[in-house]
Amino acid sequence: MSKKWRKYKFLLLSFLGSVLLSIAFATPGLTHWADLAVADILVGKTETQITLTFPTGLVASADDNRDGQLSPDEVRIHQVELQNFLRGRIRLTDGEKHNGDLTVKPSDMSALPSNLKATAGTHSTLLLVYTWPKAVQGLKINYNLFLPGVPTARCLATISYPGQVQNFIFSPENRQLSLMPGSAWLAAGSLMAIAGSFVWGAMHAMSPGHGKTIVGAYLAGSRATAQHALFLGLTTTITHTAGVFALGLVTLFASHYIVPEQLYPWLSFLSGLMVVSIGLNLFISRMSRSRWFQRSPFKHSHTGNPSHDHHHHHDHAHDHPHHHHEDSHADHSHLHTDHHHHHDHAHDHPHHHHEDSHADHS
Repeated sequence: MSKKWRKYKFLLLSFLGSVLLSIAFATPGLTHWADLAVADILVGKTETQITLTFPTGLVASADDNRDGQLSPDEVRIHQVELQNFLRGRIRLTDGEKHNGDLTVKPSDMSALPSNLKATAGTHSTLLLVYTWPKAVQGLKINYNLFLPGVPTARCLATISYPGQVQNFIFSPENRQLSLMPGSAWLAAGSLMAIAGSFVWGAMHAMSPGHGKTIVGAYLAGSRATAQHALFLGLTTTITHTAGVFALGLVTLFASHYIVPEQLYPWLSFLSGLMVVSIGLNLFISRMSRSRWFQRSPFKHSHTGNPSHDHHHHHDHAHDHPHHHHEDSHADHSHLHTDHHHHHDHAHDHPHHHHEDSHADHS
C-alpha cells in the first residue's frame, strides 16, 4: 500500500470516528426526556386537535396517585383545572385574532412511539381540541409549555394541514408558529430560521470539534499537501452528510425496533475503539520512521566486525613494478627521489623503505 493511500486511509478513518463521536455524544442531549414534549397537530377547517405528550411534572397537582402519569379518570376529575392551565400556555388564534375554545380530553394515543419506555412514569398524553364558530383563515400557534428555568426544553411538533405536513420545534427562544391557508406555508420567522441554519452550520464547520483540530494537527505534522487538505474537506462534507442521512433513516424506519438509549452506549464504544486504533496506527507509523528507531539495535545490526566500514586507498606513484627490494640493489645507480608511498592505514605485512640497503648507491 502506497504512502499516499495510507494518509487518505487515516483521514477517512479519523472522520468516520468523528461522525460516530458526534452522533454518540451530541444526539442524546437533544432527546433528554425530562424536558422533551411531542405534539401531533391536526388542523381542520373549524377545529384543530393536538395530541400532546409532555412531562407530567408540569401538572403534578392532577396526578393524584403520584405514579408519574395522568390516567383517564384523573384527566376527567381535573378537566377544568387542566383546561385553565393549558389555555394560557398553548394558545391557538385564527387569522382574525380569535382564540380557539379549548377542551381537554383523555387520550389513549401517545405522540411518541409506543416502545419508548423512557416515557413511562415521566410523561402523560392529552388530547387538546380547539374549536371556532366558523372556518379558520390562517392559524397562529403560541406554545409556552416548558419546564421553568430549563433552556434546553423542546416540543417536537408535526403539523398536518390539508394536503401538507410540516415539522417544527418549539423552544423557549422560538415559541410561535404562523400558518396561512392555501398551498404556501408561511411560518413566522421561517426565512430567518433558514438563514440562521446556514449561519449556524457555517459557524459549526469553522469551530473546533468533531476531530477537525486533531486531523488538522496530523496534516501539519505529516507535512501534508494542499491535495490532502482538499481531501480532508471533501471527507468532512461526505461523512457529515452521510451521518445525518443515516441517523434520519434509523429514526424513520428503525425507531420501532431500536431504542436510542440502547444504541448510544454501543456507538460510544465503537467511536472510542476507532479513535484508539487510529492513534495506535499513527504512533507505530511515526515510530518506525523516527531516528531513534532507525539507530536502535533492534532495528539495525552488523555481522562480523562492525567497526570495519572504512575504505582502503593505496596511492602509489610508481612508474615501475612495485618490489620490496629485499636484495642489496648492487646494480642500481639512480636516486629514489620520486618514489613515494602513501598509506591511509596500517598494513599487517612488513613494509621496508630502503633505509639500510642503499649503502652502495651513488
